[in-house]
Amino acid sequence: AATVYSPEDTYESVVHVEAGWTDHSPEGTAGETAWLTTLPFGTQGPALGAVVCHADPSEAGIGSVLDRNLAASPLLRGVRCSAAHHPDPGVRSWNDEALLVGADFLHGFAAVAERGLSFEAWVYSHQLREVVTLATEYPEVTIVLDHYATPVGLFGPRGRSTGQTEADR
Repeated sequence: AATVYSPEDTYESVVHVEAGWTDHSPEGTAGETAWLTTLPFGTQGPALGAVVCHADPSEAGIGSVLDRNLAASPLLRGVRCSAAHHPDPGVRSWNDEALLVGADFLHGFAAVAERGLSFEAWVYSHQLREVVTLATEYPEVTIVLDHYATPVGLFGPRGRSTGQTEADR
């Protein structure tokens, strides 16, 4: 049976996970983290227990991006990067192919590991090997797999050529 929550339920804290902040520049991600500190968490609902910011370890200067976010809030616990890429041009891609195993990404990911932050990855199911490679390179980092590694085409046709036949699905 599903658990149903009502408005009367109380929660001690919530985690804010970046999802669509408009300014993904290095300054912008820290701006979102700082903005969260201005919200009335704990007075008009549960307290803010943790923050997961957007950061792309393949970008130059990732260490300073993370440091600005850490300075903006001591609640920073992790980083999120949407790495979903699909070879079907009709399926939305969020990044370049094989982002998580690119040399720049793997090198920059050391900054995430050094700061003891978790990493949230959104990938499509065919990219799970990339997540395994990342986890093998950085076994000390907790990796959270977002959206169940979206299985594009599993439930029917998507894009231009994905999941078109029962055999494909």
